[in-house]
Amino acid sequence: MKEYEKNKVDLHLHMDGSLPLSIIPRLAEMSGVTLPDKPLEEVFSVPADCRSLVDYLKCFDMPGKLLQTKECISYACEQLLRELYQDHVMLAEVRFAPQLHKKRGLTGEEIVNAAISGMNKALVDCPEMKAGLILCMMIGGEEAENLETVELAGSFLGKGVIALDIAGAEGMEPAEKFVPMFQRAKELGIPFTIHAGECGSYDHINLAMDLGASRIGHGVAAIYSEETMERLVREQIALEVCVISNLQTLAVPPEETHPVKKLLDRGICVTINTDNMTVSGTSLTREYDNLVKHYGFTEADILKVQENARRASFIKG
Repeated sequence: MKEYEKNKVDLHLHMDGSLPLSIIPRLAEMSGVTLPDKPLEEVFSVPADCRSLVDYLKCFDMPGKLLQTKECISYACEQLLRELYQDHVMLAEVRFAPQLHKKRGLTGEEIVNAAISGMNKALVDCPEMKAGLILCMMIGGEEAENLETVELAGSFLGKGVIALDIAGAEGMEPAEKFVPMFQRAKELGIPFTIHAGECGSYDHINLAMDLGASRIGHGVAAIYSEETMERLVREQIALEVCVISNLQTLAVPPEETHPVKKLLDRGICVTINTDNMTVSGTSLTREYDNLVKHYGFTEADILKVQENARRASFIKG
């Protein structure tokens, strides 16, 4: 086993997009949901002909139906962390949007408590592992629910929750709409990352930095702006790059090579992550192998992005 295979770090991982296929029948039974009569991979993983981020996000419909009870949320979080541990992921930040799990009447507090409970159960049996939760606001979500997510992150900060994010179809709403949310996060002392420059422009990355983001989710559009790259280096803002996901959503056009190696060589704090293990059919092992095989990464490069991730993690100590 290579050195970089022993101590992996995943900073950008969505719980609902990473449900282990092995637990889905159990989740369906627990939640009383009837699964479609087709292979699970066809339901929960992105098709080969995916043409956009919007198409990619359709794969989240069924996971959303399975995660509407406290028991299911807790079980899913627990089993996801156990699967990560089996892949030698020793530091994991799992993100989810509480407002998406209220369809059966759960409160935000119940949802977050359930996820924390599942995480803590896993960590009892994975003593070398560190984990934390990132709560996501949603582009297209109700303003009141997004503000509630900020308050939830503040209430649970240091008690299992480590940060805040905003996710969804980038560019669907003007980013300026979310300025009050991030201002409130600053007041509460909540660190945050922002999805930006995934399928949008580098201007979104600049705005995310203006808002005070410690990290940028994806951020591959930075390659189109020397000024943006210079700022990322100067302010030591980490990019949470998810290569296989980026190719599936066409965040990187098919005719272009993913810029991950150029961004790293430029001196930017690049980290490598999975985004959605089940939707994308990936793992950190697959991501690393892909980088070595197709993008000229060396073992030293992989160790570098791992160290970048440890330094950029919201989990301290």
